[in-house]
Amino acid sequence: EEYIRIVPRKKSVRVNWGGFTMVKATLVALNTAFGLDHYNDLRKQTKNVTKLAEEEGTDAKGRPLHDNPHAFKFHKLIHLASTTYPLASNTEIRNTIASHPLDANFLHIILRPQNPTPSVWNYFVECDDAVHRIYRLPILNYERGNGVDIYTSSQWFIISRDFAWYLADPPKESFVDYYLEYIEHVVVADESFFGTVLRNTHFCATLHNDNFLHLQFDRWENEAAGQRDERKCIMKNPDHCGRSPTTMTL
Repeated sequence: EEYIRIVPRKKSVRVNWGGFTMVKATLVALNTAFGLDHYNDLRKQTKNVTKLAEEEGTDAKGRPLHDNPHAFKFHKLIHLASTTYPLASNTEIRNTIASHPLDANFLHIILRPQNPTPSVWNYFVECDDAVHRIYRLPILNYERGNGVDIYTSSQWFIISRDFAWYLADPPKESFVDYYLEYIEHVVVADESFFGTVLRNTHFCATLHNDNFLHLQFDRWENEAAGQRDERKCIMKNPDHCGRSPTTMTL
């Protein structure tokens, strides 16, 4: 049985701090988990999937696309950082997750919608391995008539198979299909994407507002090194710089 899968080289994403590529890399990994790297290529090469079947999320034989032969079999998908260290046994982790409903999604979301001032909400693009501020971006906010609220959330989460599939292969004209075009130009998009999608879709009722992750903000990297990282100073105010916590050591 297959336990390890690596994103194909041709699908790999070069990630920039603060850029949408942080989100894109995660979505590509979800595609790989569901076997869509292979299956999408197959769909382009053959006509075995009808237009009607595509719309219904099935192949020509009526099988769900998320259950195609190349998809991993799982109930929960855990998104971790490379520096994440387990503080409980595998059994305790498994039993804790299993004690909740199968459709439960564990994210840490600040349940107060973002309402930034226009001066700090800008349109960004990624080019030459850097994030560049271009101009101001209209703010999405329900009270301003947009019909959408943006929420800040952690990019580390434990989600259900159904929500993972919705992110990996969103239906046409769905919220994700619409939101991707906007969030692609928001700085630090990974902290405004996953929680916002969950809160603005039918998955909202499945939220358990805890991702079981302990974050220890000990020292900021610019404080430890004595200087800031200029790659993270991308706002109009040159002293408004993004910062990351250093790895905690004991």
